[in-house]
Amino acid sequence: MPQYLEGLELTRTLGAGAQAKVKLGRNPKTGETVAVKLFKDRGEMDSEIKHIIGLEHQNIVNIKGAGRASLMHSNGRSEDKDYIIQELALGGELFDFIAHKRFSEPVARHYFRQLIDGMNFLHTHGVVHRDLKTENILLSGDFILKIADFGHSKSLSEISGGKTYTFKGTESYNAPEILARRGYNPQCTDLFGCGVILFIMAFGVPPFSQAKAEDYWYNLLMQEKHDKFWSTHIEFRQKADAEAEKSEDADDSSDAVTFGVSEEFQQLVSALLALNPIHRPSMADLVSHPWLHGPVPSQEEVKVEFIERMRQMQKKKEREQRKREEAKKQVQAKGAGAARRQYRNVDCVKVEEEEICYFVKGERKVQAYQPLSSTKQSLIEIAPEEGSPEDIMNNALLYFAGNSADINLHPSKFRATCTLFDKEDEGKRPVLTVQVELFSKVDGGFILQVDKLEGNHFEFLKFFKEYDEYISL
Repeated sequence: MPQYLEGLELTRTLGAGAQAKVKLGRNPKTGETVAVKLFKDRGEMDSEIKHIIGLEHQNIVNIKGAGRASLMHSNGRSEDKDYIIQELALGGELFDFIAHKRFSEPVARHYFRQLIDGMNFLHTHGVVHRDLKTENILLSGDFILKIADFGHSKSLSEISGGKTYTFKGTESYNAPEILARRGYNPQCTDLFGCGVILFIMAFGVPPFSQAKAEDYWYNLLMQEKHDKFWSTHIEFRQKADAEAEKSEDADDSSDAVTFGVSEEFQQLVSALLALNPIHRPSMADLVSHPWLHGPVPSQEEVKVEFIERMRQMQKKKEREQRKREEAKKQVQAKGAGAARRQYRNVDCVKVEEEEICYFVKGERKVQAYQPLSSTKQSLIEIAPEEGSPEDIMNNALLYFAGNSADINLHPSKFRATCTLFDKEDEGKRPVLTVQVELFSKVDGGFILQVDKLEGNHFEFLKFFKEYDEYISL
């Protein structure tokens, strides 16, 4: 049912996080559509807009208005909410397009130019972003890049001595000096994040999990073993492409061109991801770098390609949904014990000589959910009519059972640690470990909280989007 705020009709949810929810807003008089960000707590809005209000650029999500107003629900109930009204990025997240299929080097260059144009504008106006990542990069309806989510942004005028010491951002995109909790130049670390994004656009995977010596991939860069870093990544990408060609998920338009990237690309990314900040290119160096001035497709060519990508993404989504529905039915029919891995702390009974396993049995109390200030948790809201806590938790774990995961159930029965394995490696290599925990809400319903324990952020985000859809079935 629609909600109403400042003359806007709010309908479907476009996205949700720990601090805010983004709704589609429509002006009934003009028909104009916008994105409306509703904040859960007071004060969060100010940090998001205070540095960019009044700034307009084609490659940033422009703010149309902000304030505090009464949010009217369809049942007549109202509540005061901090809000931001911003331009609507109809193309969605850059992440979704990359997760579907990596970009060619010319397309990556096309979007990297736009990213750098936007960041150059912000830095020139004394603003640093401090949380650049693929899911904070949106696309307009014409597939023009838009930098979004300025909750961690800061004005350079607030930074004494050119360095800041607050730990901000997402670990997989953070420069090593941030992870080491040292003072850092936020303009320099913004460009480090741009380097990670550029690599992801071209390879479809992150260059490393974290920029630390303990990370195999980043350690190669630290030791300046660039040849090994690039040759190994390219070999892995070629193998992954070959496997993708064999799968039923291969695009109708997929080709057999062997993957590779230019030496200029390798040199630029290696420089952006250098351990020592003084060895990284400045914004001026970056703007004049030869790779940036190589060939790019026209905006119309990009639009045609991305419309086709959206068609392929929708086909894949529908195919995967049918698979999930079928897998869910099979696991529910046979019981969790039908999965080939052995689960720990799971109750099992014999039914007509067949062992049926239940993750949760009997009456157990679900803890009340307490909102946290951390943004590391990914949350799924579940309506009370979806069933008992036991049924909801069982359903939450059936996804992992159907994907041959290791499941370690906590004695409380409403928390579990689950490890997912690489399907292309015969299920031997762990790629992600998460913790799922069910909480009750004070106003009814439940919160399923999902935390990443091991694995890189990019893989977690791909998993969570699929998992959220599974839970919502």
